[in-house]
Amino acid sequence: MRTLATLLAAALLPAGLAGAAEKDPVAEAAASYAALEQADVELLSAELDRLVADPAFVGPFLARDRARLLAAARPVFQKLGAEKQITHWYFIEPEPSRTCFLRVHAPEKFGDRIDRATLDQAIRTQKMGAGKELGVTAFALRVVKPIRSNGKVVGYMELGEEIGHFLGRMKQKTGDDYALLADKGRIDRKALAAVRKEDRWEEREDVVLIDSTV
Repeated sequence: MRTLATLLAAALLPAGLAGAAEKDPVAEAAASYAALEQADVELLSAELDRLVADPAFVGPFLARDRARLLAAARPVFQKLGAEKQITHWYFIEPEPSRTCFLRVHAPEKFGDRIDRATLDQAIRTQKMGAGKELGVTAFALRVVKPIRSNGKVVGYMELGEEIGHFLGRMKQKTGDDYALLADKGRIDRKALAAVRKEDRWEEREDVVLIDSTV
């Protein structure tokens, strides 16, 4: 089984080793992983471009009408899940509160502050933030973009794909099994255990298993 950490390291081989890397199955898988992730980021970004401009969602969000927003978003989310494997959809209030107004995938969970780096990036650039991050409900590939009204940023919208779905697609593409391991210094133990429904923190010294296809 190949870990994503190994694949990413292989993808960053110096240019002088490119000839050797071309014949290395790990390097080839790393390149496949990078291409697949970039394609998914672009897919999530394109969907967000459409959703953040849709008055069916912007109107209820501005009115802070959670029930109406959920009613409008739920059937669209079901379609996104079935056709695009999108598993997470957030509406987030603007800074400084950064409060989660609605999780379409988990509407009972709201009111908490979002402190992820992807949101930081979207706030800083007023454009897009993207990356793999742990949240309250999952470790996911996430893309965040501002919601605007009359040219002013009034909040943020996020779409995500659970990392397990992403690894499964990699396995279908290459035939290999994969695991995602994270540096323990970058992961909250209790938050990860809550998401995974189990605590496997002590299995490895410096890294913790996030998910795998095994």
